[in-house]
Amino acid sequence: MFLNRGKVVVSLVMIPVIILYFFADKILIALDQDPEIAIIARRYCIVLIPGIYAQSLFDATRKFLSAQFEIKMNLYIQLCTLILHFLWCYLFIVVFDWREVGAAIATNITYIVNMICLDLYCYNSKKMQRTHKLMPDRRSLENIGTYLAIGIPGACMLCFEWWVFELLAVFSGLMSVEALGAEIIIVNIVSLIFMIPLGTGYAASAFTGYFLG
Repeated sequence: MFLNRGKVVVSLVMIPVIILYFFADKILIALDQDPEIAIIARRYCIVLIPGIYAQSLFDATRKFLSAQFEIKMNLYIQLCTLILHFLWCYLFIVVFDWREVGAAIATNITYIVNMICLDLYCYNSKKMQRTHKLMPDRRSLENIGTYLAIGIPGACMLCFEWWVFELLAVFSGLMSVEALGAEIIIVNIVSLIFMIPLGTGYAASAFTGYFLG
């Protein structure tokens, strides 16, 4: 039930995140961002809520499996959905011309498929069956405080790391829409490159924690 307990914690943390998404335009306008861009951002965020929630649950499962040295299924699932993501983006953004809504829908599909496929793998895996059920029960609420005591500081460390880049985007938006667009492109390129050392760091942490345990 350890995996279900982690998912319950993720669900609780998502509540304030969803509230922030609904007020994204007002927050951005208060930060002196372009009103039209703020409205587009809010629309994108609201449509993306199911996908963000699914990806959060998927990340919890993926980290749990990585700690057990079960990484191949994660790799295969994400490789397949990455390839299909190009198709979905082309369909919803280019063919249907749904712009930011189409981008959010395509991302939702990718994230939700990731979560479903990995959950089904855990549910049907003999090694993982005792740690996972499709629906959480009362036992999943045990020791929630301990999980939050560890998880919230860990989440804050990740947020502080990435908010540095996001603050640059906010300041770029104060300059012009063009500067904001250029900053977003740069941040995405940096994120793409940064995934390589980040994955190496996760692997090193998993090995260290596994052998210490």
